[in-house]
Amino acid sequence: WQNIETIIKSAYANPNLNDEEKPLVWKCLTIGTDFEGLIDPVDYYPTALEFGLFNNNLTFEIEQARKKIGQKHLAHFKSREDVEKAVEDFCFNNSKRFVL
Repeated sequence: WQNIETIIKSAYANPNLNDEEKPLVWKCLTIGTDFEGLIDPVDYYPTALEFGLFNNNLTFEIEQARKKIGQKHLAHFKSREDVEKAVEDFCFNNSKRFVL
């Protein structure tokens, strides 16, 4: 989550993006595969079989962050369902859109 959040915060700090464009960065991020050179996967999620667990854990982390005051980069999430949709996109849909 910290790596993802850093990318999101960077987009929100970018003066070249307007307020409508900034949330769209969520549609540009996805999980990589070993094709980018990561030979040693994250221990808790070593294969695609753990993507469901990763999805649940990431949703939990974002939900916790969303509840904190001053989280401008998470303000467009109005509900847990919004977070779940963004995580689902990150874990599955964004990569499919990229390939298509």
